[in-house]
Amino acid sequence: MIAEAIIIQNDSVLMVKQYVERGDIVWNFPGGGIEEGESPEQACIREVHEETGFDIQLKALLHEGNEKFSFIGEEPHRCLS
Repeated sequence: MIAEAIIIQNDSVLMVKQYVERGDIVWNFPGGGIEEGESPEQACIREVHEETGFDIQLKALLHEGNEKFSFIGEEPHRCLS
C-alpha cells in the first residue's frame, strides 16, 4: 500500500523527480510504502520528510483506492522570532 501527499503552495505543486528501473525519469507526488504497524497518515508524513526534508501537516484524505491513499498536505507556517 502507498501513501502520497499533494502539496500546493504559492501556486506551485510539490513533486519529486524519480528514476525508475527501466531507466526513465518520472515526476510523482512525494510518498511511498506504508510499513507494518504504520497508519497511512504516518507513512505519508514520514515519506514526504524522507524524500523532500519537509515536515508537513495533513489536511484531508483526498482519495483512497487501488491500495493508494492520497492526502492534501501543507508545510506548517513558521513563526519568525
